[in-house]
Amino acid sequence: MTPMQKIWFIQINGKKEGPYRALDLKRDPRITPDTLVWKQGWTDWKPLRDIPELQEIFEDEETDEEAKPKKIKDPLVSENDVLTLKYDPPNLYLWLLLVFIVIFAILFYIY
Repeated sequence: MTPMQKIWFIQINGKKEGPYRALDLKRDPRITPDTLVWKQGWTDWKPLRDIPELQEIFEDEETDEEAKPKKIKDPLVSENDVLTLKYDPPNLYLWLLLVFIVIFAILFYIY
């Protein structure tokens, strides 16, 4: 039995659907660990969480803790220190004066 075989049936809101591949179940947003699944040869529907073959469906999902950015511990910085980056834009009037002087020098040189 390979993950590519369509052998799994599901029950969503009392409606039976399938067959699906395990990959299809993994991609379906309606699927939860409590979703009832069945395959040929079984007598009863079982919650997906009880099926060892389908445990991979939820394995790579991140928990809220894992999704948070990790803090990097730096021995030289305490947790109470705050790094503030301050951007001090150049003074507009100084730039205008510089541009005026350059243009004036060019014009004076040409004429």
